[in-house]
Amino acid sequence: HYLALTRFWPESPEAGEAQYKYARLTDQRGKLLDAFDEYQRLFDHHTGFFPYEPVLQRQFEIAKQVMHTRKGKFFIFPGFAAPERAAPLFEKIVQNGPQSEHAPEAQFLMGKAYEESLEYEQAVAAYMKAQQRYSWSPFAGQASFRTAHCYYLLAQESPNNKQLIENAWAATVLFLSSYPKSEHAETAREYAATLRRQRAHLAYNTAVYYDRIEKRPESALIAYRTLVREYPDSDWTEQAKSRIEELSKLVETRK
Repeated sequence: HYLALTRFWPESPEAGEAQYKYARLTDQRGKLLDAFDEYQRLFDHHTGFFPYEPVLQRQFEIAKQVMHTRKGKFFIFPGFAAPERAAPLFEKIVQNGPQSEHAPEAQFLMGKAYEESLEYEQAVAAYMKAQQRYSWSPFAGQASFRTAHCYYLLAQESPNNKQLIENAWAATVLFLSSYPKSEHAETAREYAATLRRQRAHLAYNTAVYYDRIEKRPESALIAYRTLVREYPDSDWTEQAKSRIEELSKLVETRK
């Protein structure tokens, strides 16, 4: 009867209360995702006719429960986690209450849900919003590290992708400069060391490309010298120095 009232008389004064009670009953029956959607109808169609804070609180609880609930259980098999189901729920919570007490954590958990689903680029987008919108919250620091972590994983998956490596480097340096005493600082420093080596390798490969493939000694000289200046202790620095000497003589003879 509650459902019929909300569907056939959605503009009536009783519709908001009926929708709230229908959502509560759906929730009590253990249908979490359906209950979340029914609570969402209150925000979408019945603003001002339901208890805002309790409903938002319950949506937040459902989203966290969905994130960690396994699905696909079959006899003795425990099923598998599907955190990606929770990401759009957290997004709705942030939209429903962008300044609520749950918003910073919901924004962070949105990123975590994407990260646990191996959707690293979407995770980064969510984490960056957590840092920008809720820089005052404790979740900003956590989001900063998770951003660096996701970019680092992407950079390791594509070690020749310069843009991904630069993104990872920038995110890691930003985290370390902003949160030098974080519990994750040591891990971030390890990321930075690996990324620095990757950046040096890419710089060397660029110089070799100009040198061996393009046959442009002047450009190669600039690239080799840049490598030596920026990465004086890299695995490729001595090779670069040796090649600088050879190319310098070559360039001089051409003048």
